[in-house]
Amino acid sequence: MPTTTYKDWIINYNDADELRTLLEEVFKQRIYYAELTTDTPLIVDAGAHIGLSTLYFHSLYPQAKIIAIEPNPQNLALLRKNIADNSIDHVHIYEKALIGKKPHEELYVDEHWTVFSSLQEGGWTGAQTYKSIPIQTLRFRNFLAGFPLLLDGEIRTRIDLLKMDIEGMEIEVLEDSADQLTLVKHFILEFHETRKNKVDTMVKLLKKYYWHVDVTKDHRKEKNPQNQLYMIEAHN
Repeated sequence: MPTTTYKDWIINYNDADELRTLLEEVFKQRIYYAELTTDTPLIVDAGAHIGLSTLYFHSLYPQAKIIAIEPNPQNLALLRKNIADNSIDHVHIYEKALIGKKPHEELYVDEHWTVFSSLQEGGWTGAQTYKSIPIQTLRFRNFLAGFPLLLDGEIRTRIDLLKMDIEGMEIEVLEDSADQLTLVKHFILEFHETRKNKVDTMVKLLKKYYWHVDVTKDHRKEKNPQNQLYMIEAHN
């Protein structure tokens, strides 16, 4: 397990090229930056990977309580170590993949970059070499039904920020829980557009619940014409 430092962080990682790409996106481009109305937010980091976004959210809001959701066992080991090595409190880790109504039992993991993990086979660009592993799942609708949520002795009535990067499952998950999205105050969504998942469908859904929906094309090098990435931010 390689280890490096970045700013004041100790970072445990799997692949050096993947790490450089993610550090650029998360800390330099600040793709997950959000101005919230509280210094003590509840942040849900869905698709937490090895924890870089979790570290970033902690740097923005040191008093935040964070729920980090990640299904890949290899990522989970690094996520836990990165949280522990940087002495971050109030992070709760869920070993789950978020799903909608349809059941899923396998996660398809790229043999090189674990950021490409998906519940859909070939779900990112279709160009990766995948292996499948069994995983546990959590229906997002059921997660939201658990609010008000008792967390670290405090009652939380809503999610202040939901960051979601779930590799092509966005529409399936959010359509299933659409009537509960009022529990989420601020969204940052990495949307993977494919033939079946269209960004217009997602924007139409979010505009039912949020006044402000901003969409930005993501031009990272790994995309292909069949899988355009978008960053979507939604809030009231």
